[in-house]
Amino acid sequence: MNIYGAYDHGELVDYTETDENAKIHDCPHYTEPRFKEAQTIFGKREKGLHYVYSDRLYQWDWDKHKQAIVDANLDGSLSEHTAKWYRKYLSSYFDKEILLPHIMAGFNLSNGHSYCVFGYKEA
Repeated sequence: MNIYGAYDHGELVDYTETDENAKIHDCPHYTEPRFKEAQTIFGKREKGLHYVYSDRLYQWDWDKHKQAIVDANLDGSLSEHTAKWYRKYLSSYFDKEILLPHIMAGFNLSNGHSYCVFGYKEA
């Protein structure tokens, strides 16, 4: 665990445009001022993407969220802090193959909780 009481995720990159296997900085701490507004941590914006906040997914359907985590973890070689893992998670959650060209991360100013914003489209 790190000094904030959260688990240490190892070395994370602040941004990568194309490396789906890079461990991205997906859980920013509220003391990191640049994350007061969501920052791109993977890929880039594209026309035609649908965007969804990570916390909405478990609010909409907790059981589906939990099952999507299990499904994404079936391939033991994937790290939970990669674009590839999130792509598998979203594909399971939405019950269809998903492409994930854009991920942003930030934190909620009112409570300090971090979130991701996924820019996705059907494969």
